[in-house]
Amino acid sequence: DLASRVEANCAVEILTPGSGEEALDILRHSTSHALAQAVKELWPETKIAQGPTIEDGFYYDFDREEPFTEADLQTI
Repeated sequence: DLASRVEANCAVEILTPGSGEEALDILRHSTSHALAQAVKELWPETKIAQGPTIEDGFYYDFDREEPFTEADLQTI
């Protein structure tokens, strides 16, 4: 969470895709939330369902009137 301030002593660990399977799952989970936040900022009326991590990445289900276009994907 880049918006939160660290107010006390703590341990920080930098995770990369090469940090192991658990780290990769954490990165995928965080990336899925970043995607959902970007979509909500661009199209606030969009409803968000779920976005689990899966073996090869993650996905998110969005409910909106119009499907996303290639241009929308570039914007996101």
